[in-house]
Amino acid sequence: MSLVPKVVHRRCSSVAPPGKLILCHLLCQLSPPLGATWSGLRCKRPCQVLKPRGPLPSRLLLQTSQNTTTQTKATEMAPASENEMDTARKNQQARHWLVTSPRTASNLLIKMLNLDEQGVRPSHQGGYFFKPSVFVRFPLLFHDGPIDSWAQEDRVAVAKVMQSCLETLQDHLEASEAAGNTIFVKEHAMFVSNPSIESHFLHPDHPPEWRSPVLEARGMASQTRSALNITALPDEFLHTWTPTFLIRHPALMLSSYYRTCLDHMKMAAAAAAAAPTAATGPPKRKKGEPTDLEMSMKWIRTLYDFYADYFSREGKAGPVVLDADDIMKHPTQLVPRYASLVGMDPAKVRLSWERPSEASVKCLLPNERRMLSTILASSGIDASKAAGDIDIEQEAVKWKEEFGEERARKLAAWVRAAMPDYEFLRARRMRAE
Repeated sequence: MSLVPKVVHRRCSSVAPPGKLILCHLLCQLSPPLGATWSGLRCKRPCQVLKPRGPLPSRLLLQTSQNTTTQTKATEMAPASENEMDTARKNQQARHWLVTSPRTASNLLIKMLNLDEQGVRPSHQGGYFFKPSVFVRFPLLFHDGPIDSWAQEDRVAVAKVMQSCLETLQDHLEASEAAGNTIFVKEHAMFVSNPSIESHFLHPDHPPEWRSPVLEARGMASQTRSALNITALPDEFLHTWTPTFLIRHPALMLSSYYRTCLDHMKMAAAAAAAAPTAATGPPKRKKGEPTDLEMSMKWIRTLYDFYADYFSREGKAGPVVLDADDIMKHPTQLVPRYASLVGMDPAKVRLSWERPSEASVKCLLPNERRMLSTILASSGIDASKAAGDIDIEQEAVKWKEEFGEERARKLAAWVRAAMPDYEFLRARRMRAE
């Protein structure tokens, strides 16, 4: 009989005997007798969710071609049907997803919602679960050409890190559901994008032959990705969320992002110059000038289109859109209403707060301090940060003085290209009453 190697489970370090591995986060949810007789395994520490979640998907078994016992068990434990999954999804706790882009004042909204007092499970900066994947994906996208030209191990590494990010997010969801926490997670739309589509966006003359795999979400009867879904996530997982799309005028959003990129370049250069010895190993690819990928609203607009289409087919109203301008100019009318909409207490919304201590600010990484500089220096809402009736042509003159002629030209082009998507979403925004 052909045997598979022993495998150590990624969450609890249990070791599986050959041919009999069941993913431990599912095993721990089964009753002990079934778990004991099924695989002979017992977790070394309990998983976060201990209640059963229906039939065990047979695709989670590592089988050998001649292991008839395991194959028989797999047949007995058939995957849940589509109807069973639909019923479970309807009974599932609401999942609210704040979909953003960099520099859209999302930290201001998070601060105003007062998540710590709203029963939301803590997470770093309110979410960004897929941020670790950016440090693997973006250097390859920006420096290694079209995705078909990447080394195979690099493509695999990207898929693995994105799957790992999804596992971390799902751990967070399971822990939130088990504790009865409100689920409210923030993520930049471009953080969850499909790497193959990102590559094609940057290299339109090189449509990729290699397709990024669909990430595997837990408890899904199927894992598919439709034409409107340009993320790495399956449709079925996206359907479990209720999204809110946060936007800001591109003239402010993109110019602010450009400043942070240039500051990051300066910090990286200063750190390299201050290093006592030269680094060994392959050279680290530094963040350079912002790219078309980062300076586009394609990612958030297309994700909106995906949800608008899905909600329409489900007979629901379109997704919620918030504009940073409205949050800054009409905070008392808008933010408490939004808090109620996402299951939070509007009475706990705050319009002012104490500045963080110097010690807590020092705990942040330099690039985090830069990205959070506005909110860290604030004690309330600064309405002067709103775009109002901003004139792009007048702003372009200021950019020329600030960034130089060539950078100002690129920035103005990015802003103008983003305006149709911004105006489309703004027309559908939640308005102050």
